[in-house]
Parts: sequence; structure tokens; C-alpha cells
Amino acid sequence: MDELLEQFVIEGRELVQQAVDGLLVLERAGYEAEAIDSLFRAVHTLKGSAGLFDAAPLASLLHVAEDAIAAARDGRRAPGPEALDLLVDCCGQIEIWIEAMAATERLPGDAAERSLTLVSSLQAAIEGAAEHPKSAPDPAGDMPDWMRELLAADRQKQALTAVRYEPAAGCFFVGDDPLELLRSVPSLVVVRIERREPWSLADYDPFSCNLILVALSAAPPETVRGLFRFVPDQAVVLPTPAGRNAGAALPEVVSAKAPGRATEARIVRVEEERIDDVAELVNELFAAKSRLSTTIARAATVAPHLADEISASQAEFDRLVSGMHRAVMRMRMVPLDQSFRRLPRLVRDVAARLGRDVRFTVEGAAIQVDKATADALGEPLLHVLRNAVDHGVEPPGARLAAGKPPEGRIVLRADLQADQVVVTVTDDGAGIDAAALRRTAAARGLVSAEALAAMDDDAARDLVFMPGFSTASSVTETSGRGVGMDAVRSALQAVGGRVSIAPAPGCGTVVRLAVPQSLNLTTVVVVSAGVETFGIPIEVIRETARIPRSAIQSVGSGAAFVLRDRTIPLLSLAALLGGAAPDDQGEARVLVALVAGQLVGLEVESFGARMDVAVRPLHGLLARLPGLRGSALLGDGRVLLVLNVPELLR
Repeated sequence: MDELLEQFVIEGRELVQQAVDGLLVLERAGYEAEAIDSLFRAVHTLKGSAGLFDAAPLASLLHVAEDAIAAARDGRRAPGPEALDLLVDCCGQIEIWIEAMAATERLPGDAAERSLTLVSSLQAAIEGAAEHPKSAPDPAGDMPDWMRELLAADRQKQALTAVRYEPAAGCFFVGDDPLELLRSVPSLVVVRIERREPWSLADYDPFSCNLILVALSAAPPETVRGLFRFVPDQAVVLPTPAGRNAGAALPEVVSAKAPGRATEARIVRVEEERIDDVAELVNELFAAKSRLSTTIARAATVAPHLADEISASQAEFDRLVSGMHRAVMRMRMVPLDQSFRRLPRLVRDVAARLGRDVRFTVEGAAIQVDKATADALGEPLLHVLRNAVDHGVEPPGARLAAGKPPEGRIVLRADLQADQVVVTVTDDGAGIDAAALRRTAAARGLVSAEALAAMDDDAARDLVFMPGFSTASSVTETSGRGVGMDAVRSALQAVGGRVSIAPAPGCGTVVRLAVPQSLNLTTVVVVSAGVETFGIPIEVIRETARIPRSAIQSVGSGAAFVLRDRTIPLLSLAALLGGAAPDDQGEARVLVALVAGQLVGLEVESFGARMDVAVRPLHGLLARLPGLRGSALLGDGRVLLVLNVPELLR
């Protein structure tokens, strides 16, 4: 792909999502200056970029969309419901065209016809919208700080027009001259020239504009606004409050330093495959490091002094490899917001098609995860949210009849628990009817009548994960094809994750998705339980202890011990894994883990080394076993199973 087109595709995807975010805020909260400014900037920037390519239908649609947003912004009002729906449709169409350009380097054959239809509809919505008078800022509370500072420098107290012009950093490359543009403003009274970022000789870029220009003019606002019509996203033009004394004033030029702000991080776009290649090399380095430990142990039996020298070098090698691992992991970590941002639009569209009234809330989107984890959550969350709207939240009439508010609620929440990210989708619908699931499974011949009769409600809810299982009576755009939750389970198991369904407190349903925060290297402590050896991630371990058998007390059917005046339940790891519990002789070797905010003691046969391993997801039958996170290859060739302690203790 042409480099310029590739850059357009990358930035275009981000700008479309920025526009959708702004539209959803306006739909929910009405007029909001920050949201509509962000929306306008996204569409304006995208329109400018589209002009570089032979994409007239795209440019035409963006031009009309920009006009609609500008009219709403200048009138200090949100676009009407019809215009909002059309603008969301425009964003969806633009997204499709961007992906087509990424695949074929051109727009689809029907782009001109589709653009004409959307342009006509949007223009009709704009023309039919009621006109609202523009309102001047309230002198008491609507005046921005930069205007107050300018007015303080105006000694004549006349009625003026205030302008704040923040040129784009790359304005020189499009032919803009910020100072010349400001000089063209007639009747200037006060001018301030400020810096956007602190000056730095170390990384000074003479081709980047670092200025903010603010001024007062005696010219009417319409005149000043017209001068900045080609950079409307970079300039704010406002009339000053009425009631000031008119009078002449000589122009005054004042230079002022802007408050220092931290320099923004410079972003370099790197192909994901290149980062993956580096991560794989780091994995191989760790495997080599583990093999070196085995070699040193053997060398110690024949040449102790040589083994000591190699061990000293290995310590430095370990430090460097660990630092490299942390650096690679930071490169791969992204906020969950990258996966969550497109979901509000999905919920909105599905709810509109099904006639549902839904309030969708997202929490914990700032949590950082491995890029592969974020990608793995994408499709499963689409399925889960479609189900929450379709099968969870009832239609408004049914909710009113049940004594509920007509608006349903769906909450998407992410939490970091040890080395795992737990994402829950909770709705306040009618919940899952276990009896109905049994009847559906029987009618479809998926489970025998005897097995269904022996199922408790938890097992019945798990029927939704069976391939081909669906409770929908007919095939629609969102359900009825028998594809859904089984695909969710398979996708998560492929990356070492798990999914479960439970009733929500009171009513509704909770779908819980648990995935590793990172799919790469993990620090584990090796322990033995019975005759087997396992790895336990260091994130869940709080300490290890040796507890005299006399200090372990029976509590009901279990056991507990006291550690620093705190009673901690004690479980046998071997028994949890289906083996025999250790005998009651001698001391108990206990690993104290923190699970869901509670301390739990796990008795093991022995503690081994602490090591960094590359954890691989399990496949086949092992992928369905609870309590296993994945496997790792040790330096001597053995395979180590890594446990998922929170899941093991549930």
C-alpha cells in the first residue's frame, strides 16, 4: 500500500471513532462544547486528509457532515435526533469506505450512489432543523479564563471581539502563516503571543508551530470570524460582555509566557509484527537462561570455581534479559479503551433495531493489557453485549409490566485481579431461566433427558456454551443462528481465558470473562503437590510460611491457622487438584495467596525456584480443565503447568 494511503487509513480509523464518541455524548447529554469541538475536529481533519485521494464521494459526505456540525456548534445546540442518527450512519459508512481503501486502495463501486443518498438526507435534516438564536457568553460564568486576562489589559473598557488562535503544529506545511493571519484582523487592541509547549533546545523543531495567539479587536465578531473560516477548528471567536464603555485605544502588544506543561510523548507507529518478533526473541532468551541454570548446576559438580564465575555472569545476564522483557511488555501494553470504544455504538444500534431502551456504562477502560489480550476480547464482547440487549434487557412495555423502569441498564466493567483481567457484563433484565434452557436442550436433542434431570441450575446455565444452542425462536440480525456463546468460550480458551455465567444480585445476568493481563512472560514460583510440579504466578503470592501441625485447627469441615493475629483458611493444593492430601507429620509448607481480597493458605509438598517463563495457552482437553492458566517449557525440556489460583479456589 502507498505510504500516504496507509497513514490515512490508520488515522482515519481513529478519527471516525473520535467522531462517534462525540456523537454519543451529544445524544446522551445534549449540547456539550467539548464533545462538539472534538467531533468537528475529527470530521474536519478527516475531510482534509480525504482530499489527498481520488475519493470524491467520501469528501462530499464529509463536507456536508462538517456543515451540519458547524451549524450546531455556532448555534450552541446539539444536532437534532434525525441529524444525529444520520451522522452516526455517515460514520458507519465512512468506516466501511476506509476499510475498502485499505483492502483495494479505492472506494467501492456504489460509493457515489451511497454518498448522494446520505448527503441528500443530511442536507434535508439540516434545512428542516429549527433555528435557535446564538447566545453570547454569560459575563458572570461563561467567560473563558483567556478572555478575562485579555480584558484586564484593555484600559478603555470598550465592547470588543476576543479571539484565541491555536495553530496546528504542522500548519506551515499547508501554507498557513499564523502571524500574518492575526495581522489581518482589523482594529487590534490587545495581542498576546504565548507558547503551547516549553521551548527546548535539545529537541527544537523549527518546522513545528508552537504558538498560541490571543487578541482583542474592535471589529465585529462576524468580521473576525470570517478571517478564520479556513481554520475554524483552531480558532475561537467570541464577543466580549456588553455594557463596556466605548472609546478609542492604541494597539498594545504584550508578550506573555504560557504556564509550563509537560512535553507530550512522541509517538512512533511500529507494525505489531515487529514487536511480536522482539517478544519472541525475548522468550527464547529466557529459555536459554533456564538452560544455562541447568548447565551451571552440572558444572558445579566438576568445576566449582568455573561454575561460580559463570553464575556471576548469569546474574548480569538475568538483569539485562528482565529489563528487555519489561521494555517489550510496555510496548505491547494498551488501555482496554481501545477494545471498548466501539461497543457503545454497537449497543446503541442493536437496541434501536430491537426497540429496547438501554443505558450502557463502561468502567475500568483505563486498565492496561497486552495488545493480544485486548484483541482477544473484541469479538467475545460483541457476542456477549448483543445477547445482553437481545436476550437480557426486556422491551420497555414488559419492563413496565414487571415494575421496572422502561430503560434497561447494561454495565461493562473491567478489574485487574492479580495477573488476570476480569471483564464482567451485567444487565438488569429478567435473567436466565434454567428450566427454559433445559427444555430447549431437550427439544434440540443436545442432552439426554436423564442428564438434564440431574443438572442443577448452574450446570443448566452452562448449556448456552454448547455448539448450536440457541433459545431464539427465529433467525434475526442479532440471534437465532446457533453461533454465539460457544464461539466466546473457544476464543477465550485460545488465549488461556475463561467465561462463566451467573445470575446478577436481585435480577439480571452477569457474564464473567477472565483473561491473562499479558500473554507473554510470567514470573512463577515452582511448587510440588503430591508427585506433580506446578507453577504459581508470583502476582497472587503474598508470602510463604512453615506452620507447625499443632498450630493448624479444624474449622467445620476445613482447617485454618493464625498468622500474625489473622486467621487464614488452609487448603491442600494436592486435594484441590484431585490428589491425596499430605500426611499430618512435621510442618506444613504453606503458600499464602491473595484471592478476591482474601488471604488463603495453600499447603504444598515443597517450594522450588522462582523463574520467568513464557506461558502458552492450553489446547484440546486441557483447555477445558478449570484452574489451569497454561503451560511453560523449562530449561531441561520438562513441561510445567501454570495454575490459575483464583479459578482453582472458586
